[in-house]
Amino acid sequence: MTEQSTARYMVSQPCLKVYNMIGKGTTVHPSAIIYEDCIIGKNCNIQENVVIGGVGTELYRDNRKCIHRKEFKGKVVIGDNVDIGTGTIIMRGVEIDTTIANDTFIGAGCLISHDVTIGRACMILNCVKAYGYSEIKNFARIQPDTTISNRVIIGANARVGIGSLVLHDVPDGKTAYGRPAKVQTPKGTTTKITPEYRTRQRRKAAQKKNMTRRRR
Repeated sequence: MTEQSTARYMVSQPCLKVYNMIGKGTTVHPSAIIYEDCIIGKNCNIQENVVIGGVGTELYRDNRKCIHRKEFKGKVVIGDNVDIGTGTIIMRGVEIDTTIANDTFIGAGCLISHDVTIGRACMILNCVKAYGYSEIKNFARIQPDTTISNRVIIGANARVGIGSLVLHDVPDGKTAYGRPAKVQTPKGTTTKITPEYRTRQRRKAAQKKNMTRRRR
């Protein structure tokens, strides 16, 4: 593998097509792979064995039930001052760009799937998996080994505990944890009774009732 280096760059062969789309002061480890049509801002740190811009597993079946991979039309767009840890994979978008805003930290061994949007100054720790079309808003903190399901929104300033499985949205400023993750209500506060809340409670009651019948 040939390498091209400048004052603060060390860019391996797969990066050469996008060399002019990497911002000033960004460091790319020689073992990283960056595919074409990726945009990386200034003063970023891309560590060992990172893959940026690969295609994901957005699949569909044709009339003969054969499996095909969808066309990935989007890019990966990374802002300034972003740190991406060892072995992290960031996939290009299918319909929109996969985007990571300024000042965000992504730990080692993470998976950022297609069409994911990550806001400013987020802290995403080791081995987090964010699946297709999910969104993590500004200043959110995601603890290690968390899995975020498709199309889930993590609100601004929200916190998700270690090892959580997030299947539903987490509101701004809230904390959620568990498998599946549940939004925690601080002690001494009361839950506002809304029509949506009553509907959720009825569904939970019906699910428990059905489970009881099956056990009998």
